[in-house]
Amino acid sequence: MVLTFILMVLNGVFPYETSGTPAFRDIIRCKYFAKEIETTGQTWATERLYKYNQNIEAYLFPEFLKKEIKFWN
Repeated sequence: MVLTFILMVLNGVFPYETSGTPAFRDIIRCKYFAKEIETTGQTWATERLYKYNQNIEAYLFPEFLKKEIKFWN
């Protein structure tokens, strides 16, 4: 088990669907993506821009996961 950081993106009150668990080994890298998503409104899943929607928020959650998981670093 390794300590990872999960990136959760909310569009309003609904979580944004991803094709997997957005797990990062490095909190700095996870915070970078969280800041970019909040400021630009562009997500990695669809490459669509939500510039007119100001309700996009990103959160980091620490969690222990198996080493075999694919990391997004």
